[in-house]
Amino acid sequence: MNGGSAESREIRKVAVAFDPACTSTALLDAATELAVSLGADLEALLIDDQDMERLSRLPFGRMFEPLSGKSVAFDDAAIRSRRAGPLARSRAVLRDLSKRHRLVCSVRELPGLALAEVAGRSTAELFVLASFHAKFGGGRTIDREALEVASLSAGSVLLVSQLPVSTRNLVVVCDGSAVGQRALAVAARLVRRNATGNAAPVGRLNPEGRRVRELVGKLSEMSPTLVIVGLQDISLTAALQERAGTVPFSVLTIR
Repeated sequence: MNGGSAESREIRKVAVAFDPACTSTALLDAATELAVSLGADLEALLIDDQDMERLSRLPFGRMFEPLSGKSVAFDDAAIRSRRAGPLARSRAVLRDLSKRHRLVCSVRELPGLALAEVAGRSTAELFVLASFHAKFGGGRTIDREALEVASLSAGSVLLVSQLPVSTRNLVVVCDGSAVGQRALAVAARLVRRNATGNAAPVGRLNPEGRRVRELVGKLSEMSPTLVIVGLQDISLTAALQERAGTVPFSVLTIR
């Protein structure tokens, strides 16, 4: 599993960071598939919703109890109780995935830390983040913190916009640089791993001086399920990541 291209050997660990209370466990499936395809270990970093923690400290913070229909004051015991179920489910899913795929997987709980701090504590070469979250029982919201962490990361980042993450129609946005070649190598490996029968084709798009809006429009015409970005142009890479919360495809940035 650890053979293959030089690029796949460079990525020895894939880390996924998420709050089990706000993010579907399907994100773990995406991180697992990526780790298995690249022959890497998986590190799951379970974090707290910082907004919920801040609200719990406020004297007017209230929590709605669905069974009683009443609102009650926040307290530490209630928050721990609410988190216990999602944490247990996430750990169970990780145990099942690691056993099924014979994957080396570690789990760390990092309560009370912001996402940027969590990312700084991981030694993974590739980070998996959801570009959206669903808080307090509401709908999907762009996770600005995740987008910021992705833009500042020195390593590769997969920003998940759609679950599950599919390689059915994979498009690589790259130039002729070394990072562009690495992006192509990763794409080829993912397609080989996930294809049934003959390997699925990999679409390729060179920015060729296109503006961000034009590039995103061209990508939309190609109807990708996953876009892999390998560009020397840092500003263009950041602009594509910025769209990850609004476009119907996930974005894997190779660095």
